[in-house]
Amino acid sequence: MKFEVNHKQDVLTVPNATLRWRPADNQLAPGTENPFTPKSGNKDGSRGGSKGGAKTLDKKKSHGGVLWVRDSKQPNRVKPLKVRTGISDGVVTEVMPLNEDAGLEGVEVVVAELRDPEAAESTATTNPFAPKFPPRRGGPR
Repeated sequence: MKFEVNHKQDVLTVPNATLRWRPADNQLAPGTENPFTPKSGNKDGSRGGSKGGAKTLDKKKSHGGVLWVRDSKQPNRVKPLKVRTGISDGVVTEVMPLNEDAGLEGVEVVVAELRDPEAAESTATTNPFAPKFPPRRGGPR
């Protein structure tokens, strides 16, 4: 059984993967600061030690997000675009510009990173908790 809790029409949406993707520092446009790099304070990026500060941080996280957009001067580099998030169906999320003058339509956002399969094999990570199977002996049967 499905229930419709909220419904909006004519809103701008992005795939949820877009809001989760984080670039490596070498992918940032020159002079761009990564908003997810902790500046100072605790490991989680919060500056205060009080419980009130943590609540404020969580509250900001739940209503805001960052889209990574292509830099017009260097197409292989990205820069952050802070947005306010709206309703989500678990697959796509409504986004609105923080600055009312800024338009989001037509902006190229990064959803995922395309990697070279050969390079991926050489830098593949393994799960240390996965069972280790002995190598197969002989050929296929």
